[in-house]
Amino acid sequence: MPTGVWINGASGRMGQVATLAIENDPDLHIAGKSHRTDDLAACIRNIEPDVVLDLTTATVAYTNATTIIDAGVSPVIGTSGLLPHQTDELVAICEDRKLGGAIIP
Repeated sequence: MPTGVWINGASGRMGQVATLAIENDPDLHIAGKSHRTDDLAACIRNIEPDVVLDLTTATVAYTNATTIIDAGVSPVIGTSGLLPHQTDELVAICEDRKLGGAIIP
């Protein structure tokens, strides 16, 4: 069964590129997309994707990552600008909850 990927920041430049890439990968499917005005926690709760790809901005990436992790979903953060202590905290939280994840700025 393909991995369900939720794309947060889908209308941005990277979000559009990610959408095309996921649509063309038989091992992945787009579980949903969200944008700046959407309630990310509600989106995740309603769809229950396998992974959330966050392609937003540094000002909201940490908060988005904690929202994703709190929902029990693996985060893939494709945003630059997280501070080293934020990255360390996200890694520790994922390890504690036995979730995989990636930060790819």
